[in-house]
Amino acid sequence: MFAQIANRLQRMLTLRPEVFAEIRDDERATLQAAIIVEITSVLWAIGIGSRTGLLLGLIVGPVVLWLLWTSVAWLLGTRLLAGTCTWLGLARVLGYAAAPFGLAVLGIAPCGGILVTPLSWVLAAILGFFGIREALDISSERALLTVFVSILVVPIAWALLTAML
Repeated sequence: MFAQIANRLQRMLTLRPEVFAEIRDDERATLQAAIIVEITSVLWAIGIGSRTGLLLGLIVGPVVLWLLWTSVAWLLGTRLLAGTCTWLGLARVLGYAAAPFGLAVLGIAPCGGILVTPLSWVLAAILGFFGIREALDISSERALLTVFVSILVVPIAWALLTAML
């Protein structure tokens, strides 16, 4: 399973469009995407040097953010922009697209977090763009709109959700 994850991640980083559809259509990739999100969360927590009290939030929070990102992108992409994909198919793709956040582990090096964190966000957004475009089978313009709006809406939804809890 980990060899397949590594192979897919390598192909995603070279922006091969067929890998996004492959992930979308592979039901076994749901667990793989969840594993990527969790490993990325742990690497992020190590990189920012979290305390034990924050560790749970840093491990659970990214999963919630992944599900929020999927939900916003799926609703926008399928309901308003005529994309075609199941919610779970898009979740698989966006779980894989979250892999660059694992670069935050380099934050343990001096100035590493300052340099790597913005890069990880940009890479995840780029992979999200290609993943949304291929998974939803929509134009580049519609995928860009979906990524842009979902990246803006998700932090607002996160803030509202945490305020209610």
